[in-house]
Parts: sequence; structure tokens; C-alpha cells
Amino acid sequence: AVEAIVDFYLAARKDAATTLLDSADQKPQYSLRTLSRAMEYVRAAAPVYGVQRALYDGFAMSFQTLLQAPSAAALEKLMVKHLLRGQPLKAIFKAPAAPPDGTHELIEQYWVEGGSLQREDPEASGRYVVT
Repeated sequence: AVEAIVDFYLAARKDAATTLLDSADQKPQYSLRTLSRAMEYVRAAAPVYGVQRALYDGFAMSFQTLLQAPSAAALEKLMVKHLLRGQPLKAIFKAPAAPPDGTHELIEQYWVEGGSLQREDPEASGRYVVT
């Protein structure tokens, strides 16, 4: 896994210097700090979501979110190639088992901890307008 991370990081830095653009039409600046932030997320999320999913999510948040759509798509290909070793994205996007405490809500493929208030369906109560 370490080699895959290093390979991705070097490839992302190379593409950042040559082809990638952020939303301000500037070359993104990827540093060891960017890598460190991604790895911090991976460390925290891997026990819940698995290493593959944590790698994808962490590196997407740190490296991909500020990019223009074409650059984001190019970087996603790099993430799939290096971090997921070619595994299709849909294979990693499944919800993990529910936390045992029963205080979480499943939103898309993520478990989000609920607060202390009683849960209610905003659509059923008429307090939510679908637009």
C-alpha cells in the first residue's frame, strides 16, 4: 500500500505541474501537508470503511475537491490506477455494517452520528419543501 500511495503522490504532483487546474484556473499545489491530511483521514476511516474506501475518500478530499471537473476526472483515474489498483469505484462504495450503538443514520454510504433530539421525518411533518 505504501508504494501505491507514493506512486499516486508523485503522479499527482507531476500532473499538477503540467495539466491539472483548480477552480481558479491555477495549478494545484500538492505538498507533503496535502499528503499528510489525506493519510490522517485514512488512519481514522480505515477501521470503519476499510482501507480501499478510506484511501479513495481521503485522497479525494485532499487532492481532488478544488479541481475543475476535467482535472478532477483525470485525478480520479490516477486514484483508481494507483490507490485502488484498477478496482472499479462501485466495488468500494457500499455501506459498512451499522455501528452497534444505534445512534447513527445511514446517509448514502456513510454512517452519521445522530444528536440527542428525537429523529423525525421532515417531509412527513410538512416542514420540508422538496425543490
